[in-house]
Amino acid sequence: ANSLVSYKVTDIGYVKVTMRRKAWAKSHRPVKVLFKHRRTPAVGGGNLGVMIIEAFPATLLQVADEIEGAEKSTRWRFDEAKRKWVPDPSRARSDTGAIDSIELFSASDRRNFSLKDALDWLSNPATGGNYEVDLFVSLPSPSAMDTLGESRRRMFMSFSKGLEALSRGLTVERRNMPVRSPARLSVRIHQASSPPISRLGADETPAGRRDIAPFDTSEKPHRQLLEFLDRHPLVRRISLPGVVVQSNDMPAHASSESQDSTARPARRLS
Repeated sequence: ANSLVSYKVTDIGYVKVTMRRKAWAKSHRPVKVLFKHRRTPAVGGGNLGVMIIEAFPATLLQVADEIEGAEKSTRWRFDEAKRKWVPDPSRARSDTGAIDSIELFSASDRRNFSLKDALDWLSNPATGGNYEVDLFVSLPSPSAMDTLGESRRRMFMSFSKGLEALSRGLTVERRNMPVRSPARLSVRIHQASSPPISRLGADETPAGRRDIAPFDTSEKPHRQLLEFLDRHPLVRRISLPGVVVQSNDMPAHASSESQDSTARPARRLS
């Protein structure tokens, strides 16, 4: 697997900011000073009370300096209208007090199933055998790559080249998702000797209906794929697909289109 990271990965990273319970309200989030959008844009949330932000090493050092520079104890001032002393923290102190922890987004945040879980589940033909991979941001079209900054271009290129360096029989396609939904890829490892097939650009449409080679149950290619996805900063989540079944009240003569609209996942390991 070491050969898979011989290219240079970006210096862009994604950081999980966990807030104290009192800061769960939107008005109390630490975005006044520490995590201002123009410096560390939010790219979504995780569990309740968790912000996920995009950052560079330099911006994280700035955040650390501002946390260190905030007063260690809350300042007070006398409120003439209320005739009593009230807290008067600086904005940096308010933001700092709202934070419980700051951590890099890790492999455990991206995946919560084992290699054995994946092979057992994807071996069921009803699943389609595809991993579902959500990204923090959508991959650009090849024609737009040169318009990006160096860091972002390296992030996208390292992701594409990393997939191309994986085993034969790998197919990667974009999934059509609603506007503002996380970018999602469908990734499958099948029994084939052909080089990896990748359709990642925004101007590339998934191929139409075609014969699908049998699913590859070998551990090695799946382990390499998961290890790569676990550590690449662009990846937000790796999931296993649901099994689509016909609901009990579906008429036997229903069309495939209507079956799709009423299908439900029988099980999901994600």
